[in-house]
Amino acid sequence: MQNNFACITFLFLFCFASFGLPLLWGLPSGYDMVTDIRFASALKDAMLAGDFFPGWANDNFGFGSIGIRFYPPVAFYLLAFTEMLGANWFWSLWSNLLFWMFLGSVGTFLFVKEWGTPVHGLIAGIGYAIVPQHLSEVFQFFLFAEFAAWAVIPFCFLFVTRICRKGKWIDVVLFSISYSLLILTHLPTTIIVSLCLPMYVLIVMDWRRSLTVFSRLAVAIGLTIAATSFRWVTIITEFDWLAHNDPRWAAGFYQYATWLFPNTLTSRNQFLYVLSSWLFDLSIVMTAALLIPAIVFLRKARRERTSDAWRIIAASVAVTVFAFFMLSRPSQFIWDALPFLQKLQFPWRWLSILSFAAVVAFALSVPRLLDLVKGRERFVAYPALALVVTIILFNITQIIIPSAPIPVAKFTKVEKQVAEEPMFEGWWPVWAKGEAFEQNPAPFADGRAIDINGWNGAQKTLNVAAGDSTKLVVPVFYYPYWKATVNGVATDVSMNENGVITIPISGEPARVRLYFEEPFRIVMMRWFSLAIWVLFGLVLAAGFAQFRLPYLSRKPILQQQFE
Repeated sequence: MQNNFACITFLFLFCFASFGLPLLWGLPSGYDMVTDIRFASALKDAMLAGDFFPGWANDNFGFGSIGIRFYPPVAFYLLAFTEMLGANWFWSLWSNLLFWMFLGSVGTFLFVKEWGTPVHGLIAGIGYAIVPQHLSEVFQFFLFAEFAAWAVIPFCFLFVTRICRKGKWIDVVLFSISYSLLILTHLPTTIIVSLCLPMYVLIVMDWRRSLTVFSRLAVAIGLTIAATSFRWVTIITEFDWLAHNDPRWAAGFYQYATWLFPNTLTSRNQFLYVLSSWLFDLSIVMTAALLIPAIVFLRKARRERTSDAWRIIAASVAVTVFAFFMLSRPSQFIWDALPFLQKLQFPWRWLSILSFAAVVAFALSVPRLLDLVKGRERFVAYPALALVVTIILFNITQIIIPSAPIPVAKFTKVEKQVAEEPMFEGWWPVWAKGEAFEQNPAPFADGRAIDINGWNGAQKTLNVAAGDSTKLVVPVFYYPYWKATVNGVATDVSMNENGVITIPISGEPARVRLYFEEPFRIVMMRWFSLAIWVLFGLVLAAGFAQFRLPYLSRKPILQQQFE
């Protein structure tokens, strides 16, 4: 227990020194940062108003957007909650980024120490924190939600491995929680992990218990679907209403075929994209090189094929090779044939699972390979150390230093962007048009006087003076769930040529109430999912009460076998 605590403490200090301290100089600039703050700000405003599941964001100059209906919310809820505690957006982002980095390192440590020793886990935790793409997610591209998903991946593999290797029912629940959190954090990463897990399970599982393993995995998947059903019902029924589904967001820069490894073989029009191509290719090569010790070990230790460690290393190598294939040009025929895969946009996103699996294989194989080559350890230790040093130097010189950070003193310009620029067009309703911003920014009814009694994200109340029959134009983008009453009578809500809401009103004075109302199926699924999460909480509480979750104090599997 003391060794585990010491290792985790060291991991925190390492993450703070190698990741947190550079971010204190400034948060890397990136267009996605503004969108991330907008998502979190919309959630914060809704929660302060008592709505913990908002379906509409009152941003975009008041015209609103629907990104929060579709984008997985976990990372943004935590970011919003942090800001609500009193931190500004700079310190909220900084603390959240450090938290996700540390959590991912701890998850990798816990996973590897299950099949080795705490020292092996420490090596893996450090390795996961320094693989190039993990740092590039923040310092080069600022992909906040995707970075958070990296922290959840190790826990998915930890608990699915335990299910496959004589796990208990509590591991089924823990896997469901981890998998659900991944779904609610970043969908592209979820798709990638979901495609890799079956291969991993088939290699790792104890086939003597196959029926038990498959039945428990089926229960885990069922619980996961139930826990996340409130998001799936929205995505499945409304995705065609989201502008991001338009084919233009899968062309040009977003076209998957232009980002297959080697990226440098694709001609780029902008020098920045040329640099990005080199950055991706070098990151892929260095991360894949972590597999070399594992491949050598698997060949030299064939007699250990029945051991847990050998299976874990073999499965990690298989997953890494598969991920490398999927982000490379030979896999393009698969991308071409699977439209859902094209929604990932960027094949280099497979680096998330490639990085985790490669680090696991490296951390578990190098110590064992050293034992196999007694007297010739330098032929293993020196190349492994040289690779790690090369990665660290690459991180410092090519990822961290060129990141163009925005210091806290100048972070107000980012907050100014949030207030003065529209939301990214992909998160508008598909029928909305930018020309709407050029028209009257206030409610308009052919010159009739209008008093606004209430105006918040989910409800607008207006009094319109008498006049000619007309259409009241409300500067809010239309969505099918906007409802309206005029003098207490339900009225149809439509839209003009720019996708802005219009409401027909007669010549008499009109009291208009416009409100956003979720359909029954979504409300029902929210309560259903909430009930599953309450069940998860009760199971975890019972597990802790009965000391059934001793993961930090559990002896390594291999050590148990030798006692």
